[in-house]
Amino acid sequence: MHSQSATYNAQIEQLESKLRQSNQQIVQVKEEFQQYKTRAHALLEQKNSRGENDTEILELVAANKKLESELIFKSSELKYAQDKLKVAERDLKRAYELNTQLENDFEKAQRAAKENSDTVKSIQKQLDNLTEDNEHLKAALKETEARYLANVEDFEDRLKNAIEAKEKNLKQKQEENEALQKISEVIY
Repeated sequence: MHSQSATYNAQIEQLESKLRQSNQQIVQVKEEFQQYKTRAHALLEQKNSRGENDTEILELVAANKKLESELIFKSSELKYAQDKLKVAERDLKRAYELNTQLENDFEKAQRAAKENSDTVKSIQKQLDNLTEDNEHLKAALKETEARYLANVEDFEDRLKNAIEAKEKNLKQKQEENEALQKISEVIY
């Protein structure tokens, strides 16, 4: 886009230079035309007064016609250069507008990219926090599970001891009961 803008600027400078040259040539042709007109007029007056120099007058008239056609040609060249300059200026204006639009779009894209980057960083931070929380919860769960298993083992040990004590007590009672039955059988 920048190179296209530089190309248009170079073309405009060339056209403006050509336009200045054409304007200078037109001014020069107009001056020459005016000089020939003045000279022709003076010669015409001399001819009228003297009746001489017909050849010089014809030459001046021919030169006058040549200068008139050259003036017309230079004027059309000037018009062409002016039209071309207008087109180049219009193209340059469009190029500047497009360049401005592209710069605005680029700035918007940069802002969006920064916002996306900030969002990604924020999400990554949240993910890191959640991962850390998850690790803490896993450690707490392992600790709770270890305490639970220790409590279960302790409960099982107490239950086993209580069952053994009850079984021992029951066996002792059964033995006492059997002994009492034997005594009762002996008595009766």
